[in-house]
Amino acid sequence: EQELGGAGAIGGVMIRTWGSPGIPGLGVMQDAVQPDYRFPTAASPELALVCLENSHNASGGTVISPEAMRELCGVIRRAAPRIHLDGARIFNSAAAVQCDVRELVDGVDSVMFCLDKCLSAPFGAILCGTAEMVDQARKKRRMLGGYIRKIGILTAAGLVALQGMRDRIVEDNQRAASLGARLKRLQGISLLNDPVQTNLVMIDVSNAGVEPQEFVSRLKEEYSILCHVYGRDVVRIAVHRHIGFKEEQHIALAVEELLERL
Repeated sequence: EQELGGAGAIGGVMIRTWGSPGIPGLGVMQDAVQPDYRFPTAASPELALVCLENSHNASGGTVISPEAMRELCGVIRRAAPRIHLDGARIFNSAAAVQCDVRELVDGVDSVMFCLDKCLSAPFGAILCGTAEMVDQARKKRRMLGGYIRKIGILTAAGLVALQGMRDRIVEDNQRAASLGARLKRLQGISLLNDPVQTNLVMIDVSNAGVEPQEFVSRLKEEYSILCHVYGRDVVRIAVHRHIGFKEEQHIALAVEELLERL
């Protein structure tokens, strides 16, 4: 839907999206994958792939549990030949529900997860699937251009991320939950994702008397806090390994002070 229309321009596919608070219900999923009976079959695009996201970014890091994932995949399999999981922050999801990450990908055909973001590598993502699918993906990626030289340096950082950063992600989730609990008590703002499940804190500033972009800009200029606008009236704070207790205190006090001066 986004990404500058790349799905249609490059992939030659049509995308159908559905709205939900991060976890689509079984009925919603059934309606999404079943044929549209308003049109003849010959006029309807063929359903080739269903994509899920865990955690769900736009919903503030909402987690789909292993049980819910299995139920959703069961419904999807009746209509779609392939299921892909956008697992950019899937290790945060696994930490949130205290399960092995393999339980969250059971039932899908492919999964992507980021090495940067919460795993703290400077760059990169990994696509997992069958050998045939990954080989095809490599060829398509090469077709798009932008070949990366000296990849071994980045790969080394990725190995550190995978081997040394996964177990500490629970700290990010806990820090974000603590920060969210403090911020939601402040007058003028509320949390879009309450309670906070993973490492994202989504602040609704619609009642704060300030535009989101001004709110973000002043936090950066006056307090050296980096966050960004995420949709109308929403500001997103992402917690990572560089945000400890001291930084949490700084963010909470800065937001409180800024609100008092608005």
